[in-house]
Amino acid sequence: MIIKNAVLLSCILMLLNACKKEVTIKEEYNPPQPEIYGTWRMIANNSTDTVYYVFTNDGANILQYLQVDTVGFRTIRGVAYWASKNQVYYSNTLWNYKITSDTLSLSEITTINLKFVRVKNPGFTPENWLSDISVISKFTLPKNFTDPPTFGIDGPILYLSRYNDNVSKYYVYKYNIVSKKYEDSIEVLGLASTYFISPNIYYSYGSNNFYLHKSNGLHSALTPISSAFVNSSKNISVNKLTGDIYAYSYWNELKSGKEGDFFNTIYDFSGRGCSNVVYFKDDEFLCLRGNNISRMKINGSLKVVASYDFIVNYGFYSLSTNGDDIYVFAYNYVENKFELLKVKLN
Repeated sequence: MIIKNAVLLSCILMLLNACKKEVTIKEEYNPPQPEIYGTWRMIANNSTDTVYYVFTNDGANILQYLQVDTVGFRTIRGVAYWASKNQVYYSNTLWNYKITSDTLSLSEITTINLKFVRVKNPGFTPENWLSDISVISKFTLPKNFTDPPTFGIDGPILYLSRYNDNVSKYYVYKYNIVSKKYEDSIEVLGLASTYFISPNIYYSYGSNNFYLHKSNGLHSALTPISSAFVNSSKNISVNKLTGDIYAYSYWNELKSGKEGDFFNTIYDFSGRGCSNVVYFKDDEFLCLRGNNISRMKINGSLKVVASYDFIVNYGFYSLSTNGDDIYVFAYNYVENKFELLKVKLN
């Protein structure tokens, strides 16, 4: 009987084991995550500029280069990147990286080595590194205006200069942006930058051996306002409160004086990347640096107050202001045409 029961128990156990489901435990493989995410300031840098690398961790995989020079001009540039636990790839280069405490070392396969220190809780982001600029309105200038110099602004009236191929002479045209029509014109000595303070129009010239001039209205005689020639002047602007007149040359020199003065250079912008410098207001100036506008003060030395973002799909060529309105002559890459943009610095 005991043997019979033992056999029966053994059969039951075998049957139960046969009915059991096989259970497989699967563990997901989580590869090591990059530690390179975040904001890093370059150290051991031969340049005097301050450079930040921002490795974003938002799925976009964009490395943002943020740069500011000694006077405050800011730039930003983004490139795609890929990163693993120990390597990062960007700008067609594969780097090995190592993080020790808050120090990041990048080593290229050959001899290039870069070193950074982590910026904890930075007070800036790629989104606010540059100040905002917005377009108030835009329109296409009449035919043959492809790159006008800085121009005078009197409400809806612009004083634009260009070369007239039909008569082989330079003119300043009085153009109404509301009616989109020429209202008047006058022959001038050369390609002229203009500035308007009622009732006077101020003139500077891109060629040599000319004084700065002004006229009382468009058809009055030109009166010299400099005691010597101011050569190769790209634009002219005026501080309405003090009467100081500024002329910026093609050689990157900003000259200043009052009516009757010799006009001396007050700042040399060589190496600063500025193509236009004009007086704005409140003792501040504006300049173009590529497709960006910067606002700055000049008092013996130069200090940048703000650098403004670019406008997508536009290339900037010249900048004009009367202290209230700001216009940028720009090329629309999408529509393949030049446009005049009235902008606001936010």
